[in-house]
Amino acid sequence: MTDTQQTPRQRLEALRAEAADREAAAVPTVTLPVPGEQAHVLVPMSIDVSTEAFPHSIVLERGKVFTISSAALDRARNRLGEPTGIALAADEAAQLRVWGEIRLRMGLPGDEFQAWTRPGSSEWGKARAEAIEAAYVLRGNERAAALAEVNRIYGGPPSHQNIARYRGDGPDGTIPEAR
Repeated sequence: MTDTQQTPRQRLEALRAEAADREAAAVPTVTLPVPGEQAHVLVPMSIDVSTEAFPHSIVLERGKVFTISSAALDRARNRLGEPTGIALAADEAAQLRVWGEIRLRMGLPGDEFQAWTRPGSSEWGKARAEAIEAAYVLRGNERAAALAEVNRIYGGPPSHQNIARYRGDGPDGTIPEAR
């Protein structure tokens, strides 16, 4: 809050003091990954894969593995020079501070890793469809066992129930509450 009785010079000095205090505040350090290490993506995100001749990035889906290069680490800085993007892969606490969630994890995904995070998502639907397709290649009891396993892991098919509410359906002429 500014004091309306301050002169412009006093206001400038107060802002300079505030800026100096912010610069002096301890900036948390970030553990940087080592070039050549591998990491995998937990949330679909764009990864910078630029070269000197061809600047570009690619979008990696959940579970995809990439190798961290020294050039990519050098470019993984924001306008203030702070590490961002893949430079945060080795520091989950920094990811939580910057993004509010963990988007990258070092190493390969484990055996328990699922490419989907919630039933009904597009990743879930794709994984379920691929599992059903693989099950239908089998015959007899093997097919039945594979389809039962698909049902155990993914559950049943998604429901497509939509409830339409029209203006005027409510007792007072408004949109009614969900039933």
